[in-house]
Amino acid sequence: MSTPVYEGFERQADGRIRPPQMFNDESLDVAFWADGFVKVPLLSVEEMSSLRENFAELTPTDSFDPRNLENPRCEYHCTFLDPNLEYRKQSDQLVRTAMGEQIKAVLPGYRILTSNVYVKPAGTGRFEIHQNWPTIEDIDIPTVTVWAPLQDTGFKNGTIRVVPGGHRIFPDIAAATSDRFFDDFETELIETYLEPVNVAAGEALIFDDSLLHWSSDNLSENPRVTFQIEMVPQDAQTVLWIRNPDDPTQFDLWEAATGFWLEYDMESVLGRPEGLKFLGTRPNPNQHLSLEEFDACMQRADDIRRAKYVLD
Repeated sequence: MSTPVYEGFERQADGRIRPPQMFNDESLDVAFWADGFVKVPLLSVEEMSSLRENFAELTPTDSFDPRNLENPRCEYHCTFLDPNLEYRKQSDQLVRTAMGEQIKAVLPGYRILTSNVYVKPAGTGRFEIHQNWPTIEDIDIPTVTVWAPLQDTGFKNGTIRVVPGGHRIFPDIAAATSDRFFDDFETELIETYLEPVNVAAGEALIFDDSLLHWSSDNLSENPRVTFQIEMVPQDAQTVLWIRNPDDPTQFDLWEAATGFWLEYDMESVLGRPEGLKFLGTRPNPNQHLSLEEFDACMQRADDIRRAKYVLD
């Protein structure tokens, strides 16, 4: 399988990639490549008010009620897991209408692939540590997530936590069916490496999909509602990575356009999906690390990134 070319991401003769300016502000690129994330203002007070009003009109199938965010008795909710296709389409369109132009202004070379609403109930909602799934063929090209809460987030309601500088240094494909390289030291990650990022309503955290992140229980009295928006380069063909069920040393790649993330269910990312074009296989580079190996990589993070990217 030939490696695709993404506009602006040029490979040098030595194999390293020279990234283009990704953000509208060059200083954001500097921070993004150093830390793996940036925080930006996204929506005005008026735009946030309109978003809340339109959000309340959505009709998910499960027991979560967007009209009543003062009610703490909601269940964990994720758009992708809701069986109502029409609701998933309405939710996705809400994100594109309410935030599409604003995100494009910040990330002009990227487009929205898909989006989700995550609702963390009062008193619960602890997420597992994870990286986001790869959505394009060349995993050396950054894809990013825009994380935009409907209310201020902080320690009490379980804001997102990230490992600053831990992006693009591990040869790991974090597909839904993958083993996780950090399984042996999750406690140490939480206690030492994962740092909370407080994000205000109207702001967005934009982070590299390879960045380890996590969030704790929502200890407030109200649900915590967040929009999670997957961004890919404008010209990227999007794919689904599935570890081959017969040969764990290989990944299968399937063509998965924007409609896939709306029309297919969770089971489709766990096995061979029907109706998608098979694109071939890729070797599985994943390996378990010890805490000592992880720590050594973190100590050399800048050097590891500069071995793959021209960042000067």
